[in-house]
Amino acid sequence: MNEQEQVLVVPINLINFEGYISVLDDVQMFVDLIDEHGRYESRDEMEKNPEFKQIIPYVVSKNNKGQTFIYTRTIKSGEKRLHSRRSIGVGGHINPIDGNASYSAYLKALRRELDEEIKYNRSSPIQLVGAINDNSDAVGQVHLGLVHLMSVGGSEILPNEPEKMVNCRFVDQDVLISMVDQFESWSQILIESIKNASETAST
Repeated sequence: MNEQEQVLVVPINLINFEGYISVLDDVQMFVDLIDEHGRYESRDEMEKNPEFKQIIPYVVSKNNKGQTFIYTRTIKSGEKRLHSRRSIGVGGHINPIDGNASYSAYLKALRRELDEEIKYNRSSPIQLVGAINDNSDAVGQVHLGLVHLMSVGGSEILPNEPEKMVNCRFVDQDVLISMVDQFESWSQILIESIKNASETAST
């Protein structure tokens, strides 16, 4: 980790939920949260300061078969605490290079992170669908995930740095649910949400 890196954060006392919530009916809430309260702070300090949440775009990709993109983080990926864990989300931190602390800078960072990590169809629509606040582990305690859904149609997704992302593929929903214990916590939360939604729809 670069101790000089500055990252976008918001005060934790403004986060009033735990787990996953849908934001489809109130996207503006998170736009305002970042525009009105976002600021850049030292990442090194924020990793140890539970009074703030680092904002992370977390992009989940689905194809036209309803399958979800998954991959495994290797020991060469950035966040050591997530090594060897599977994930369904691609994203990263927002930095001053993306612009003044604002939602527009957040969206610019989202695209930058995607471009850095994967080869994908850049015309694929991306929608903010939810948010994750998970205080159950050291990573989640200092991060807030904004969940975006990217619909890639029939396009493939490939890693830009295969040494950091392995086992990249699309899987069916039942396979995803059966593998839930192999995933990092944010992905587990989302997969459980998918499972619950599926069970509710079938009753």
